[in-house]
Amino acid sequence: MVETWTRGGIAEIVRVNLTKFLDQVTFLLTSGMLFKIYGCFLLGFYIGRHEAYKKLESARPLLKRLAVGGFAIGLPLNLVYATTFDSGSWAETLSGTFGVPLLSCGYVALCCLIWLDSRGRHRLRHFAPVGRMALTNYVGQSVICTLMFYGAGLGLGGTMGPTFYLPIGFAVYAVQVLASRFWLERFAFGPLECVWRMLTYGQRVPLAKGTAV
Repeated sequence: MVETWTRGGIAEIVRVNLTKFLDQVTFLLTSGMLFKIYGCFLLGFYIGRHEAYKKLESARPLLKRLAVGGFAIGLPLNLVYATTFDSGSWAETLSGTFGVPLLSCGYVALCCLIWLDSRGRHRLRHFAPVGRMALTNYVGQSVICTLMFYGAGLGLGGTMGPTFYLPIGFAVYAVQVLASRFWLERFAFGPLECVWRMLTYGQRVPLAKGTAV
């Protein structure tokens, strides 16, 4: 299978992915991943509905506790999760179930605290465009990495280790930050965000800035 991904053509890769589709569905159901995903969606919905992002200053003490607790507990649990990954052990299940969301809360709380500082807010603004084009960039990363690592492209998958994958990932993200800023200086939405809005509202949504519906 790995050989197909790294050396095979588009047709072979699509065939392998289709045969593995049911395995992925089974994993989502048996691992509890489905509940984690919907739980995160519900948490995000709650935060958005109550506009918690507008009340960060009053929540500063809570954010500090979340940041400290999230990293203090989340990091060790994620280390356990990484060392036991794919073992099927109770240690993997427990560390993944609690460690991943706790560390995520720590990251979010830290970003919020940085945003509350004027200098930190100025630095974080550089990442706003890439966040406004999250769907486009998510799909874009898949396309870029497919062309880099799969046999349909450069076929670099399996030829290097994490030492090289990490800087490549940072480089791809840096390019997307710059590309997103360039795009949003000219257009109101990312290309896929525009399509998503049209599907949501059932009407044409102009892409260019200042264009009336």
